[in-house]
Amino acid sequence: MAPRTRTGTHDDTGFDRPVVLILFNRPAVTRRILDAIAQVRPRHLLVIADGPRPGHPTDAERCHAARAVIDRVDWPCRVETNFAAANMGTRHRIASGLDWVFERVEEALVLEDDCLPDPTFFPFCAELLDRFRDDARVFAVCGRSSMPAGRRNQPYSYYYSTLFASWGWATWRRAWRQFDMDMRLWPQMRREDRLLDLFNDRAAARFWTSTFDLLQADRLNSWAYRFQLACWVNNGLVVKPTRHLIRNIGFGEDATLTKDVIPGVNDQAGPVAFPLRHFPLMLPDRQSDLDDLRRRYFRPLHRRALFKLRRLARRLPLLPQRALQPAAEG
Repeated sequence: MAPRTRTGTHDDTGFDRPVVLILFNRPAVTRRILDAIAQVRPRHLLVIADGPRPGHPTDAERCHAARAVIDRVDWPCRVETNFAAANMGTRHRIASGLDWVFERVEEALVLEDDCLPDPTFFPFCAELLDRFRDDARVFAVCGRSSMPAGRRNQPYSYYYSTLFASWGWATWRRAWRQFDMDMRLWPQMRREDRLLDLFNDRAAARFWTSTFDLLQADRLNSWAYRFQLACWVNNGLVVKPTRHLIRNIGFGEDATLTKDVIPGVNDQAGPVAFPLRHFPLMLPDRQSDLDDLRRRYFRPLHRRALFKLRRLARRLPLLPQRALQPAAEG
């Protein structure tokens, strides 16, 4: 896993913040994300890639094709790559890759290969990275909103949240240093029932307690939930736009995690207006957070069953056409 660097001619007109692209084995979506990045021509691009999975015969070719997309960079740019020779899994690959990133830069925007940004995502993050650089309360600037659609007409460009969203985000070295893969403070947090303090909602506390227990037992493969815990342990906040600036284009069977579309979580992204209208109160919108949790995670049993049936149906042979026709009347 030897990092490589390609340095282009210096360009003062390009986007002046480092951009991180995390990819794996999907060259088609990777091309779309790189095309979106190319619109702002970042001067520094850092690329993280996992290696092919054992037992997946097409992975080696697909991983190679996804990495080759980076050769399309045709603007003055310092390109650094950190490619794993073997598969590390989502958690370890992204966490180790971001360790590598923040050894090199003080701050960065982070995009995975299926997170398509609106062009205004980049200046939105840049302005807020400047605004909160020295404010230890803020852990990240996110590109996804968790505010219900009916509440998005408030007169501000962003709000504060306690829920980290990893579909397009930005952060600083100082915040990433709080990331703890071993979750050393979770036992104390669990013992003292601190999650209930966050939401004042027993269902939310139960959900996150179960989630962190699974993480600690190594039965859930997620780096993002570990970063979420680091944020809460430090009483941190994230900044979110009042409308989505990121759209996930990677739902499907070839996705690592996002195989099923959850209604309402992938609304169309759109631009944020400038100049930004700054939110004056450093207080999280806990009601929007709780609404988001209920919408995304506390789904009724019948809806969870429907998702599982849809996934199973995609794996079964197609039924004969006659079986799909409605019965004749009479």
